[in-house]
Amino acid sequence: MSQDWHYNSRAVEHRLSYWLRRKLTQPLNLTFPSNPLRYTTMEPDEGGFNNVRMSLEVILAATIVLGRTFVLPPATMYQQINKGVIPRPDNRGALGRLSCLEDFYDINDLRKIVPVITTAEFLELHRGQNPDGLVVPPHFTAKNVEGGQAHRSTPFRLWLRELVPPHGIVAEEFNPFRSVMFWRDRRAVARRNNTPSAAFRSRRAERDVPATALTATVLHFPMERQKRWRYFGNVATAWAFESKFMHLQLLRALRDGLHFHPDVVRIAARVVAWLGYGRFVALHVRRGDLTTQFPRARITPEHMATNVRPLLFPGEHVYVSTDEPNAEFFQDLTVNNTVIRWDDVVRSNIVSDLPRANDVTINGLIEQMICAGGRLFIGTEY
Repeated sequence: MSQDWHYNSRAVEHRLSYWLRRKLTQPLNLTFPSNPLRYTTMEPDEGGFNNVRMSLEVILAATIVLGRTFVLPPATMYQQINKGVIPRPDNRGALGRLSCLEDFYDINDLRKIVPVITTAEFLELHRGQNPDGLVVPPHFTAKNVEGGQAHRSTPFRLWLRELVPPHGIVAEEFNPFRSVMFWRDRRAVARRNNTPSAAFRSRRAERDVPATALTATVLHFPMERQKRWRYFGNVATAWAFESKFMHLQLLRALRDGLHFHPDVVRIAARVVAWLGYGRFVALHVRRGDLTTQFPRARITPEHMATNVRPLLFPGEHVYVSTDEPNAEFFQDLTVNNTVIRWDDVVRSNIVSDLPRANDVTINGLIEQMICAGGRLFIGTEY
């Protein structure tokens, strides 16, 4: 292996692991309230993984600010990961399987920014009499609350939605796409002369934190497109605080505590080192369902190559992350460059010795990190 660190997998792994630059060795000491006997529950988003990730950031931000304990949702079938709505060769082995957040994220580091329990632990804590008065129906068990699809209601999800104060509320107001939440309220923020700018607010509604969000035992984040129960937007503009310090605390907690599972990072680092960190171009070509939603994104191979070729150096490797099943689509890029896809990585056996290298449910996460290691990233519009 080259002595150049750009081709050393351990060095590349450290470079990709941005959170290691200030490694969390113990739980953060945040200035937000601490209410560990109050809980946040959630239903995963029905979209692709980046929609799942975006909503998780929003939900965790609320959990941190309100000082709650985060309940990991039960295993389910995630859209485009387990359900297989996009016909990709690499997701066939995932069809019908269940996945959970623990498969995708480093839960050990997550616990350093927020208290975390499993759904099984939540059920056990509320089987009988307890201080908060919330009692889980006895027919819900750790096993039978699993399953279903991320965009379908289940009896357990419906029970969480139907909780009423003081036992629970639905967190429909916590949506940064439509509103800015003020901690603790707008008057408190104004007193400190920290009212956010018009650009920050971006014509969104301004909301104080509801009193029930502080006192209810369960704050539940449901997912239902028809009711606009989705949690999109930039988490950095989801909250307005009394001080810049509190805002930075929240963003630093999410940066350092919410990141991909170590197996994902290790596999991606091996591939990036094989290509050379910063020595290749990463290209994300999304086809499939996107061209149905946005016909403008449906372009020909020649059009794609015309757009991309001026950005490439002669002889440079191009890593292509795509749901396009036809390798010939990228033929025009191979005249002066080498095109590499995940299938080529598999055939090379460079990651075959690593844990979960054959776990197709994390391929998308791995490819995100591979793309982050390139000299240049070229994305698909939308």
